[in-house]
Amino acid sequence: MISCLVFVQMLGENLYPLVVQLEPDHAAKVTGMLLEMDQTEVLHLLESSESLKAKVAEAMEVLRNVAQQQQQQQQQQPSNPPRNQLASLSLSDDS
Repeated sequence: MISCLVFVQMLGENLYPLVVQLEPDHAAKVTGMLLEMDQTEVLHLLESSESLKAKVAEAMEVLRNVAQQQQQQQQQQPSNPPRNQLASLSLSDDS
Protein backbone atom coordinates (compact mmCIF):
# COMPACT_ATOMS: atom_id res chain seq x y z
CA MET A 1 0.00 0.00 0.00
CA ILE A 2 1.29 3.45 -0.93
CA SER A 3 1.41 6.05 1.83
CA CYS A 4 -0.62 9.22 1.53
CA LEU A 5 2.45 11.46 1.55
CA VAL A 6 4.11 9.49 -1.23
CA PHE A 7 0.91 9.64 -3.26
CA VAL A 8 0.63 13.42 -2.82
CA GLN A 9 4.28 13.76 -3.84
CA MET A 10 3.61 11.69 -6.97
CA LEU A 11 0.59 13.86 -7.77
CA GLY A 12 2.73 16.96 -7.38
CA GLU A 13 5.47 15.58 -9.60
CA ASN A 14 2.90 14.96 -12.33
CA LEU A 15 1.00 18.20 -11.80
CA TYR A 16 3.93 20.62 -11.61
CA PRO A 17 5.09 20.31 -15.26
CA LEU A 18 1.53 20.99 -16.42
CA VAL A 19 1.21 24.04 -14.19
CA VAL A 20 4.62 25.35 -15.38
CA GLN A 21 3.22 25.50 -18.90
CA LEU A 22 0.36 27.72 -17.71
CA GLU A 23 2.02 29.86 -15.01
CA PRO A 24 5.81 29.46 -15.08
CA ASP A 25 6.48 32.24 -12.57
CA HIS A 26 4.12 30.87 -9.93
CA ALA A 27 4.12 27.16 -10.71
CA ALA A 28 5.44 25.98 -7.35
CA LYS A 29 2.94 28.03 -5.32
CA VAL A 30 -0.01 27.15 -7.56
CA THR A 31 0.90 23.45 -7.53
CA GLY A 32 1.00 23.55 -3.72
CA MET A 33 -2.40 25.20 -3.65
CA LEU A 34 -3.86 22.59 -5.99
CA LEU A 35 -2.41 19.75 -3.93
CA GLU A 36 -4.47 20.99 -0.97
CA MET A 37 -7.58 19.93 -2.87
CA ASP A 38 -9.16 16.50 -2.58
CA GLN A 39 -6.94 13.89 -4.27
CA THR A 40 -9.68 12.73 -6.62
CA GLU A 41 -10.10 16.34 -7.83
CA VAL A 42 -6.35 16.60 -8.42
CA LEU A 43 -6.45 13.38 -10.44
CA HIS A 44 -9.23 14.92 -12.52
CA LEU A 45 -7.02 17.98 -13.15
CA LEU A 46 -4.31 15.68 -14.48
CA GLU A 47 -6.81 14.19 -16.94
CA SER A 48 -8.60 17.38 -18.03
CA SER A 49 -6.55 20.28 -19.35
CA GLU A 50 -9.63 22.55 -19.34
CA SER A 51 -10.30 21.85 -15.66
CA LEU A 52 -6.63 22.41 -14.89
CA LYS A 53 -6.63 25.75 -16.72
CA ALA A 54 -9.70 26.85 -14.80
CA LYS A 55 -8.25 25.87 -11.41
CA VAL A 56 -4.89 27.49 -12.18
CA ALA A 57 -6.70 30.69 -13.16
CA GLU A 58 -8.68 30.51 -9.91
CA ALA A 59 -5.49 30.02 -7.88
CA MET A 60 -3.83 32.96 -9.62
CA GLU A 61 -6.82 35.15 -8.82
CA VAL A 62 -6.50 34.19 -5.14
CA LEU A 63 -2.78 35.04 -5.22
CA ARG A 64 -3.47 38.40 -6.87
CA ASN A 65 -6.15 39.23 -4.28
CA VAL A 66 -3.84 38.34 -1.39
CA ALA A 67 -1.01 40.42 -2.87
CA GLN A 68 -3.37 43.36 -3.35
CA GLN A 69 -4.63 43.10 0.26
CA GLN A 70 -1.07 42.97 1.58
CA GLN A 71 -0.14 46.01 -0.48
CA GLN A 72 -3.15 47.94 0.84
CA GLN A 73 -2.28 47.02 4.43
CA GLN A 74 1.29 48.19 3.96
CA GLN A 75 0.09 51.51 2.56
CA GLN A 76 -2.28 52.02 5.49
CA GLN A 77 0.33 51.34 8.18
CA PRO A 78 2.42 54.33 9.16
CA SER A 79 6.08 53.62 8.68
CA ASN A 80 7.90 53.54 12.00
CA PRO A 81 11.54 54.52 11.99
CA PRO A 82 13.75 51.86 13.60
CA ARG A 83 14.37 54.09 16.64
CA ASN A 84 10.63 54.13 17.48
CA GLN A 85 10.42 50.37 17.04
CA LEU A 86 13.35 49.82 19.43
CA ALA A 87 11.81 52.13 22.03
CA SER A 88 8.66 50.00 22.11
CA LEU A 89 10.54 46.76 22.84
CA SER A 90 10.40 45.34 26.33
CA LEU A 91 12.91 43.03 27.95
CA SER A 92 10.46 41.62 30.49
CA ASP A 93 7.86 38.96 29.79
CA ASP A 94 5.11 40.78 31.68
CA SER A 95 4.29 43.29 28.93
